[in-house]
Amino acid sequence: MVDSSPSELEVARDIALAMLAQTGIGAWKDANAATLNRIGISAAYLTVLLKTNLGLPGTNDMAITAVFRTQSGTAKTLASSGGTVAITLTSLGNGSMRQAATLDLGETRAALYRLDVAYELAATPTAGNAINHFVAWSDSSGASQANTSGSDAAYSGYSSNAAASVKELDFLGAHICTAQATSTVQKSFVGVFSPKGRYLNLVVDNESGAAFHSSATNCIITLTPIEDTSEPS
Repeated sequence: MVDSSPSELEVARDIALAMLAQTGIGAWKDANAATLNRIGISAAYLTVLLKTNLGLPGTNDMAITAVFRTQSGTAKTLASSGGTVAITLTSLGNGSMRQAATLDLGETRAALYRLDVAYELAATPTAGNAINHFVAWSDSSGASQANTSGSDAAYSGYSSNAAASVKELDFLGAHICTAQATSTVQKSFVGVFSPKGRYLNLVVDNESGAAFHSSATNCIITLTPIEDTSEPS
């Protein structure tokens, strides 16, 4: 009797295609290397589980020979000086917004990034108020959505209507303030995001109830890639 059961490769292929469809990317050629790597590893792992738990042919033919982990890659920073790209937050007033220079995440980039911030405010902010972070995505450097310019400058949106314009951007998260002013530097984990393009234009919306300190030396925005890796088990 001929065994018509699917091979490990066919099972893994079908799982990978189903996962690709769920991403909304649509085609292999449109996916970045990090996404393809994650899909391939996950499909192989799920194939092993299916064969083990469902008793498919070849149950004992495959073994996991690697341990899959994540690691932190080289961080990119946005700061008034010394960062990967510039964003001048010096004396940024309450209710005002500042946009950074365009940041290039690279042609090949991590599937996930962690966003951390360190801020120093000139006066006591209102406890519980937020400093919001929005981003415009682009496949080319420079200006992008909601009238971002791609340079370190004040952000006013369309026709000086920043409050409405910024809502067209992707919201990454907020730093929630405590009632500490200079010389305390408030540091927080804002969130994790998946990049939607190679280039990003970040906009910081200060709704803290106070202005940023007159020296932005301690104000740093850090984007750390969370990378997939594997090693022999």
